[in-house]
Amino acid sequence: MGTKIHAKIVIDSSSTADIEVHATDNTTVECKKEAYKLNGNKVVLPGAGTAGDCVHDSLQKYGLKLDAVTYDPSADTIEMDIKKSFIKIKIILKHDKMTIVVIE
Repeated sequence: MGTKIHAKIVIDSSSTADIEVHATDNTTVECKKEAYKLNGNKVVLPGAGTAGDCVHDSLQKYGLKLDAVTYDPSADTIEMDIKKSFIKIKIILKHDKMTIVVIE
């Protein structure tokens, strides 16, 4: 696909995080102090499905939808699953490393 993606999540506290996604196709998500809750290994972003929320509005602007965010404590990774029509994008974050998998 030729698009390079850089993503970063900075945990601010037990209830907020800064979420950044930048891609070479000019897709940009910059959400500071985004509310989150941990439910087992699932990371819930309460506002992500609501208009007016930074994550929701930023992704919708580019035709993207957040499917899921999960945390794997044994690997110490956060996985973000994003969809754009029929394309599934999996971003796996681990401290200073990132892996992206595109599933068509």
